[in-house]
Amino acid sequence: VGLILGVPLYYFLGEDGIIPSMIVVSLSSMGFSWWLVSKIDYQQLKISVKETIKGSKEMMKLGIALTYLAFLGLLSDYLIRAFIAEFGSLEQVGIFQAGVVLITSYFGIILTALNTDYYPRMFAVAHDNNELKKQMNMQVNTAFLMLTPTLCFFIIFMPLIINILYTNKFLEATNYLQFAIFGLLINVYADSLDVVLIAKQKSKLVAILVSIYRIVSIPLLFLGYYISGLQGLGVAAILSPLVNLILIGSIVYKKFNVFYTQSTNINIFILIIFLTITTLVSLVENPFAKYISSSLTFTSLVFYSNYQLKRMMNIDLISYAKLKLKFKR
Repeated sequence: VGLILGVPLYYFLGEDGIIPSMIVVSLSSMGFSWWLVSKIDYQQLKISVKETIKGSKEMMKLGIALTYLAFLGLLSDYLIRAFIAEFGSLEQVGIFQAGVVLITSYFGIILTALNTDYYPRMFAVAHDNNELKKQMNMQVNTAFLMLTPTLCFFIIFMPLIINILYTNKFLEATNYLQFAIFGLLINVYADSLDVVLIAKQKSKLVAILVSIYRIVSIPLLFLGYYISGLQGLGVAAILSPLVNLILIGSIVYKKFNVFYTQSTNINIFILIIFLTITTLVSLVENPFAKYISSSLTFTSLVFYSNYQLKRMMNIDLISYAKLKLKFKR
């Protein structure tokens, strides 16, 4: 509904249609949510303002902390773009932005879907550190096993994908993306630990740790771009989340004895090796050798990921895909 109503606004009003379109999309989302909730049979309770404030105190603290973290992220992005514009060009800003969108938007879909289930599960077992550790390890394994084949495919066909979504003028973004992909995985690794602190409602501690992380990472990203342009920025995009991982990992382990198990670390190491091989193979100049080697690596990774998902969670994506194809025929 948002699409059907939003596109005509852009068509007839141009740039002036941006704000009305955003409002229409939000209203349609709220309307459908309201409609679906109204179909649920539940008992309404009258709660006083005093009870509301008392009951939502911790949630409000967490909300303020998360809003602050979102602000830090936006501020960081703004400063990096401003730095690139100052020491590079507006064209470089556009190329960098295209790379960021490819990383955060398209692969973010998988992470958003996983986190929708992960957050409630972590809050439900926040009182039990052993269960927290179990859920956290399951989450990070699932995230890596579902992300890495997608990332592998993306690395193989990166120039083609950029050409389809943008134009060949944006191919320079590959210099950033080849490294930033690994930074994305480190962020996933760190964020799964971060949720432990959020579930424990340590909002103040989360805000302090992320502030330290941003203070360290922004100069690091500046330095990376200053030394080696978009490629240096990509390398810095690997190093900066490592700071976050070390900070949060050490605190979570020390305070709650929650950590990644040896089997999880081995599994993630194997998956990163697959991605590293794919990245190195993608640099081969001979197209035939490159695509044959990449295809073999990708196929091996898909089977490995499917085997681990089946072993850990009884999820067989290959069998499911075959069943769907058979049903369509």
